[in-house]
Amino acid sequence: MPGSHFDRKLDIQDNGFALYASGPFDLEDDMHSIRVFAVVTQAPTGDCVDDGEPPAAICHGEVHLGPDELENVQGTQGHWRFRAEVSGGIPFHEGWARGTALALVTKKNGDIETYTWSEWVCLVHP
Repeated sequence: MPGSHFDRKLDIQDNGFALYASGPFDLEDDMHSIRVFAVVTQAPTGDCVDDGEPPAAICHGEVHLGPDELENVQGTQGHWRFRAEVSGGIPFHEGWARGTALALVTKKNGDIETYTWSEWVCLVHP
């Protein structure tokens, strides 16, 4: 699982009000399932104010891949993907954004492992 990260380019949808978050992960023989939670944030725009949150484009979501989905993975690398709508009404635009994710991996023996990563991604219109 340490090989997990975001795809370098993420697709903007619905005039910036949604996007597809996605990325590869290393498939391990003892993996029973994986659940990925992710947040993508684009830099705030507008003037700085002393109160409240800055107006930034943010989305978050999750995907679960169970035994059936993992069984269909070809080779040693899988791929996670989900569609998420913006939170707060500020749309995404083409350019750089920050993706942060947490993966919960359940092993066949019942153990649970967690992995986190954060990296720059480029948002594009497909």
